[in-house]
Amino acid sequence: MLKEADLFCPNSVRINFTIYLLSMACIGYIYGPIWGGLLEVISDVLNFTIFGSGAFQVAFLLTAFLGGFIDGLFLYRKSVNWLSVIMTQVLVMLFVSLIMDSWLISILFGTNFKVLLLGRLVRVLIQIPLQVIAIFYFIKALEKRHVFDRIRLR
Repeated sequence: MLKEADLFCPNSVRINFTIYLLSMACIGYIYGPIWGGLLEVISDVLNFTIFGSGAFQVAFLLTAFLGGFIDGLFLYRKSVNWLSVIMTQVLVMLFVSLIMDSWLISILFGTNFKVLLLGRLVRVLIQIPLQVIAIFYFIKALEKRHVFDRIRLR
């Protein structure tokens, strides 16, 4: 069982930044909210089954869907701007990752929700600006090279 004291150790406050973030933002940008959510769910299931990353819980598929849905909602068929990327990441990171994931973890592992929330807050607040910058410049670079024009209908 996860102990409250373990929530503040360096391993639980690590910042995860992978190609996954950029690919999910691009999927939302290309395919929209429904497909973005569904593909993020499929990606989570495949990531767990192929790479065995983390503990698989069906409840987290809802948060995976919401993350992809929000990416698609704010980025699909729109010219990407700072406001759209900021709104996307604030909603995904604060509402989905921080609040919903913390709540699910507290239920599944029997930990104190407030302690878990505070322990994860620092990581989320550091990740938001980093992810906004990475997503904005990555999508803008692909737009500049007309990558999206080749793979979708506009």
